[in-house]
Amino acid sequence: MKEIYRSGELAKVGLLANRLRAEGISVFIRNEQLSVSDAQIPSFFPALCVTNEAQEEEARRLLESYLAEEKQPLGPDWTCCHCQELVPDSMAECWSCQTARVLSNGRGNLP
Repeated sequence: MKEIYRSGELAKVGLLANRLRAEGISVFIRNEQLSVSDAQIPSFFPALCVTNEAQEEEARRLLESYLAEEKQPLGPDWTCCHCQELVPDSMAECWSCQTARVLSNGRGNLP
């Protein structure tokens, strides 16, 4: 077992764990239950751990990529071609009518 990430935000650690699991990386969250306390002691923050140390390098590379995505600025909002609602750039479909985002080349787009 090898710790690869620690944060006081359990939701963020859980999201990262799920993304790594989706890539076939075996992970678990240490101190998951301790994170509900009011004490902000970094030693007790939720920690994402790789159970198979052979996967550590790949897990760290993926984590670095995921965390870099977070820092990317969002692009401009887009207008739904079906209902004309203004939709945040981070969404792949319209929040109002669920129509998929369409690029100028006519193809769908995932953020």
